[in-house]
Amino acid sequence: MILFKTFNLVTGNYKIFKNKFDIIFCRNVMIYFNKQTQHQVINNYIRLLPKNGLLLLGHSESITKTIDSLEIASSSIYKRIK
Repeated sequence: MILFKTFNLVTGNYKIFKNKFDIIFCRNVMIYFNKQTQHQVINNYIRLLPKNGLLLLGHSESITKTIDSLEIASSSIYKRIK
């Protein structure tokens, strides 16, 4: 099942998503946010991913290594480990 929806990543209510996402594509978006906002959005993504769920970012984007719930699976691909 695929869900396409308009959603504000910064101010949106993430609780509207009742199910977890196996994969989240967020390519070339995080570069427009400051570090604090990036961290906030990434933490919301983590809550929406099950263990072993994937987060795909753009090649020019990286997230800080302080997020211990994710590990790098490949270039610009992160996997939830907790």
